[in-house]
Amino acid sequence: MGISLPQKSMKDFTLVALVKSLATGDTKADDVHDLQTELYNRLGAKFYDRVHKIMIKTWGGLPDIDTLKDDIFKDTWIVAMDKIVKFKVDEKWNDDECEKVILFWFGKIANNLLLKLYNTEKKEKEELVGYKHFLESENSKGAIAQRRYKPTYDRVKIQKVMTKLNPMAKEVLFASLKHGTLKEENKNHMPDAVLKQLTDKYKVTPSALRKAKERAIKAIITCKIKN
Repeated sequence: MGISLPQKSMKDFTLVALVKSLATGDTKADDVHDLQTELYNRLGAKFYDRVHKIMIKTWGGLPDIDTLKDDIFKDTWIVAMDKIVKFKVDEKWNDDECEKVILFWFGKIANNLLLKLYNTEKKEKEELVGYKHFLESENSKGAIAQRRYKPTYDRVKIQKVMTKLNPMAKEVLFASLKHGTLKEENKNHMPDAVLKQLTDKYKVTPSALRKAKERAIKAIITCKIKN
């Protein structure tokens, strides 16, 4: 059932009491929502500013920096609210000390998410070499055509295109490459299980995924070097 909090406004809670109530893990669901909302009201703006500084330092210059920043902020908050039941509150803390520790903890979560994102980006760039050769073979029709026409792709341009794609488009692109459904005409479809996983993850329709794939392919095609 969970323990009901005393009947008083959440605004009357000290930050230490607020965090401690969330960390107990046995508070009623309705009260947990109110506690999380109040914590967000107090620290959300400060943490968003911290995420902004982290992102500018780590990802400064990327075209989709604002989208990435918002995603990291939201994902950090979700992870933190899930793990806050394990958070240890020192009885000696005042609100200022509690705020510093909470924001530092949020920052560690954000950094871990950024590291995961960096490793994904690094892997994708390495796979671009394989992607280039795949498209070359797909566009060659027979031995004669292959001897006469060997399309190549400007890697620098490809990397620039990849930085402009949103996370969903990138994932669709590489899922298609992995499952052998990546062709310029965009008629080959991914396995149903993969399609469902991506539609559930990004809350979109299969049609939206196909359009994202089509846009990504068209962007890559612009990187061809004409013979």
